[in-house]
Amino acid sequence: MSIVRMLRYCEWSNAEERVVRDLLELPVGSDDLFMRKLVNATVLRNRLFEHSSHESEEGRLHTIYVKPFEGRELEKYGPQIEPPLSEHCDTEPAPEAEFLHWDGRRFRRGEPVAAPEDPLEIARLLLDHYVVANGRTHETIYSVFDADRNKVVFYMKEDIVR
Repeated sequence: MSIVRMLRYCEWSNAEERVVRDLLELPVGSDDLFMRKLVNATVLRNRLFEHSSHESEEGRLHTIYVKPFEGRELEKYGPQIEPPLSEHCDTEPAPEAEFLHWDGRRFRRGEPVAAPEDPLEIARLLLDHYVVANGRTHETIYSVFDADRNKVVFYMKEDIVR
């Protein structure tokens, strides 16, 4: 049984060097907390926020500091992170993994490279930069927890070895 912790999402302003608003506070299990802290970004109320940092207070209250997604550090992939998030509206009662694959121009829904069944297994997958499935190596470019859909979206690129 997972211990329940309080988790807050706060929007951080680098320019003002402070929290500009609280976005969400909710109780989550330890495995869910671990998974949520490992992704690069989170969708809250149809808006994508990239993670800036995380903290915990006395091990009970956890905070994820976020800022609106810009994707500048992602070179050619940055502009292609947000569009697929609005292509599907399916929701799940428990966190589930979804895999998007780079086709050279954009990310498209594709075959799963793994089948994680719970938040801890999803978190373990988030720890890997590369995943080998069916003899093919896939690089994880980015990851997003879509809180609106309860999905962890993996942005993958097949690594071609020459």
